Parts: sequence; C-alpha cells; structure tokens
Amino acid sequence: MSTGQTLLGQLEWERLHFHAPKDTAIFLGYRDALRVDQDYAKALSIGRQFLESKPPATNESLLSIRTECARDAIWARQYNIALGIVDTLL
Repeated sequence: MSTGQTLLGQLEWERLHFHAPKDTAIFLGYRDALRVDQDYAKALSIGRQFLESKPPATNESLLSIRTECARDAIWARQYNIALGIVDTLL
C-alpha cells in the first residue's frame, strides 16, 4: 500500500482477512485498502459482516465501526442503509 501498489495491497489484506476474519486489526486494514480503491460498497459489506460475526468488545469500538459503515454507505450511495445505521447510532 505504501508504495502505491494498492491493488496488490488490497489482495494481501483480503488474504489475511480470509485467514483471520475475526481479527479487528486485519479487518480495519482490509477496509482501508478497499476505501483507497474507492470500493465503498465492498467496504460496507465487509464492515456489516464483521459486526454480525463478532461485535467489538467495547462500546467505543462498536460506535466507531458503525460510524465508518454509515460513511461507506453514503459514499456507495446506499442512503437507505446509511439512514438505518444512523438510526441505530442515535
């Protein structure tokens, strides 16, 4: 990612995420790689899967990931999903 080879970086993060789907650090790296390539719909999908499979341990983490999912939904122009996420945040 740091050398500008974002596609290769994204593939590596995807591989890591496949092998350790519940690892929060890997999840965040993979989601960030998807965002760099402006694949917001996939980033949203990965975020929602992560929340369903393993809720974060702290309320702050949960709030942060849900907020990021809402942002991804807005960037992916999936406004009804973004509104649903925002409603749960309020």
